[in-house]
Amino acid sequence: MFQLKDLNAKRRCALHRLNVAIKNLLLMSSLALLTGCGFNLRGTAETLPATFPSLNIECEKKSAWRLCHYLNSRITSAGTVIDPNSSVTLSVRRSETQNRVFSLESDATAAERELKHAIRYQLLDKSSGEVLSERTISRSQIYRHNASALIAKDREKEELQKSLDEALIDIMLREISILSRE
Repeated sequence: MFQLKDLNAKRRCALHRLNVAIKNLLLMSSLALLTGCGFNLRGTAETLPATFPSLNIECEKKSAWRLCHYLNSRITSAGTVIDPNSSVTLSVRRSETQNRVFSLESDATAAERELKHAIRYQLLDKSSGEVLSERTISRSQIYRHNASALIAKDREKEELQKSLDEALIDIMLREISILSRE
């Protein structure tokens, strides 16, 4: 009887070790697969460089209210002070949104639409009058169009526009931070 208890204890211990080994193997193989396919966590530009402790923001708030609001909140959350008297001005010069048919159904109605948003920004040193950077960046997103669900599609379009605005601001802030490191 004593040998039977020892044998059962040894089996349970061996099974436990096998379960732990299988879990570790699964974890390591999933990490290897994710890394191997090129997946990596991409954060946003959390802080602006120390060379821009304050910025003046010029943004046409009527046509790009959401974009300007997100730009202001990202810059202030990064710890940069928005100051109209700052020597460096970040100016959003142009904001354009296009919505066009991307593909058609067999009856020539729109099947998919492309939402494209482009902004042109300029970083200007007011003290020297030097343009530090002037670039146009754009992003686009394709979405299904369904004429029978227009209200839902309008909501989807608004959400896509918001995500495009946020992506463009993130790209702009990353470019500015790279510019200041050079």
